[in-house]
Parts: sequence; structure tokens; C-alpha cells
Amino acid sequence: MNAQELTPLVVELRERALTLRREVDRIHVVLQELNDSMAERHEQIRLQEQRLDDNLRRLDQSAARDAGDATERKRQSQEQDRQLAELRQENAVLKQRFEEQQKRLEVWSTRAWSLVPIFIGAILSLSAGLIVALVKR
Repeated sequence: MNAQELTPLVVELRERALTLRREVDRIHVVLQELNDSMAERHEQIRLQEQRLDDNLRRLDQSAARDAGDATERKRQSQEQDRQLAELRQENAVLKQRFEEQQKRLEVWSTRAWSLVPIFIGAILSLSAGLIVALVKR
């Protein structure tokens, strides 16, 4: 291959590397947004759990004072347990989505770095071709 044939290949490899870098940057942004969203949800869940614990404590105190209201307290407790289960399920889904995004980022990062040796090889090959052409003159 001569220098004229390698130049478009080098340009194409540069464009691919830039495209992959942009994609990796976009994935980083999405991951950061997901991470921020998860942090907010974790805080909301923590506050909700704290409120639920407080409610359960109040319910327990109320039960000690008034045994006749046990049915209502049980219903409230079951409702709170259901809400807590829903929040935990949503938290699990968010964790899974975050892990999937991390895996995608790792794949894109690996692809981007795999182009670096190819790009270096193309530059070295082009340089060798130019040196040979200059030596022949």
C-alpha cells in the first residue's frame, strides 16, 4: 500500500474513533443522569422507610393504648408494607438499569480503545511508506 491508499484509511479510522468517543461521552452522561436519579430515589426511599418506621412505631404505641382498633392498624401496616415492597422493587429495577448501562459503557470503552492500536499501526505503516518513497528518490 502506498501513502495515497493509506490516507483515506487513516481519516476513516480517525472519524470512527471520534464517533466512538462521542458515543462513550453520551453514555457517560446517561450513566451520570441515572446515577443522580438513583441517588434521589435512594434518598426518597430512605425517607419513606423512615416515615414508615415512624408510622409503625406510632401504630404500635396506639395498639398498646387501644386494642379495639387492631383491625385498622393491621390494614395500615399492610398498606405500608405494600408501599415499602413497591419502593424496594423500584429500587431493584433502577439498580439493574444502572448495571446494564455500566456494562454498555464498558463495551463501548473497550471498542474505542481497540481502535487505538489500529490507528497507531496505520500511522506507522503510512510513515514507513513515506520513508520508502523518499529514500527511492
